[in-house]
Amino acid sequence: MNKKQAMRLAKKLAEQEAAKQAAQETAGADAEKAEKKTVEPQIREEDGKECAIHDFAIKMSELEWAGDDKPGKYMVAHWPAVREELKEQMVDGQKLDFHEIRIRIPKGSLERERSLRMDFCNVMNACDMYYENAELYEEMIPLFRELLEIRDLSKDDLTRDNYLSAIGVAYHYLGRKDERDRYFEELLAQGASDYVAGKYADVLLDGNELEKAEKLLANYKDSKEDMIKYKLEELQELKDAKK
Repeated sequence: MNKKQAMRLAKKLAEQEAAKQAAQETAGADAEKAEKKTVEPQIREEDGKECAIHDFAIKMSELEWAGDDKPGKYMVAHWPAVREELKEQMVDGQKLDFHEIRIRIPKGSLERERSLRMDFCNVMNACDMYYENAELYEEMIPLFRELLEIRDLSKDDLTRDNYLSAIGVAYHYLGRKDERDRYFEELLAQGASDYVAGKYADVLLDGNELEKAEKLLANYKDSKEDMIKYKLEELQELKDAKK
């Protein structure tokens, strides 16, 4: 074998090795995808068991535009069954990603299986609005405490902050202002977001507690959070109206 032939052989062997390596990497990636698909919780048919989350997600989607108070009232009535079905899936107290929960489905009701999880997440992301619209303030406090214990919100800061704020908002509308102030002040001392501070300012302004709102917002004048900006503008408008 001459020098040129040896170079061609070496090149060919190198190309073969590269192709082999690429094939192994592709196979490994495919296997990883297959494994993820296998372990992903699937929607299941189960006879003789209540399909609480399934029924809840469908009904709440139907009620969304039915009236301001109807979704919230339905939630109050049906949340306990949904909560228990969720808690069945918690292992060693580990919080749940609502995008990956298992949903029991009755036979003959499979037509919406692909959208049920998204429907459920959308409902739970907006549940503070449903409860407020129905003025279910007493019920808000245990609901959102439970949700913060059940739901994994490590990748969803906005929903987490809305859940946290909802408890303080409930205290406000129940007239329990001392509890409201202690609750929000403790959250902010623990490093809660500027959005939470904005929600606190919102209820202060709602109660015409301008001095307290101004003192709070003075700590956030350089914030880039839209909620803070809106509340600063609202505060100024209310102060101007009093002149």
